[in-house]
Amino acid sequence: MIASLVEVRQHVRDNGDASPQFGEPMFRPTPAIFSLLALLVVSIPRGPAAATTRSATQEVPTSAVRAVALRLLPGDDLRQGLLRHVRSGQWSAVSVLTCVGSLKQATIRFANQNETWCTTGPLEIVSLVGTAGPDGAHLHIAVSDAEGHTVGGHLMDGSPIHTTAEIVLAVLPDLRFQRVTDPHTGFRELLISPVGTSEPASRVPAR
Repeated sequence: MIASLVEVRQHVRDNGDASPQFGEPMFRPTPAIFSLLALLVVSIPRGPAAATTRSATQEVPTSAVRAVALRLLPGDDLRQGLLRHVRSGQWSAVSVLTCVGSLKQATIRFANQNETWCTTGPLEIVSLVGTAGPDGAHLHIAVSDAEGHTVGGHLMDGSPIHTTAEIVLAVLPDLRFQRVTDPHTGFRELLISPVGTSEPASRVPAR
């Protein structure tokens, strides 16, 4: 490979930096360049070998996915209504795929703040994402008012539905989401475990 690089450099010296004439090729590949490209292609990890390298550094839990669609009605609390469905369905791990609808008011906690912030609507739900399990949820929301001003943060209790909330959830039947106090952060963080095991597969910071 070093010899090939030397040949490439020699090729540049021999040809100088003269611009090609109209109609001439911009680049004339040499055998040395072909050899260099072949070495680069062979050195790129692919397929099972690449997967083995990644899995050796971090175990990533996986699961099948079952999509569930639901609607919350006017007056329902968005956060509590979602958790009610999670618990009644006995779903051990859930991710929010999408949500559209509106709120009478939104109660939000901003990043690294202890106090909650409340704004009255009607408000459009622009986005809702997060994870949930039987013992809690970590949800982020973005809402916009009649003038298009948008704000977002942690979704808190006290966010009643105005007209509707159409939600699609991804249920992960092979995983279990738990909330346990993390000594490093002081928050109840997400603990991911494969169903049927007592050992956690991953601890993901989530506030």
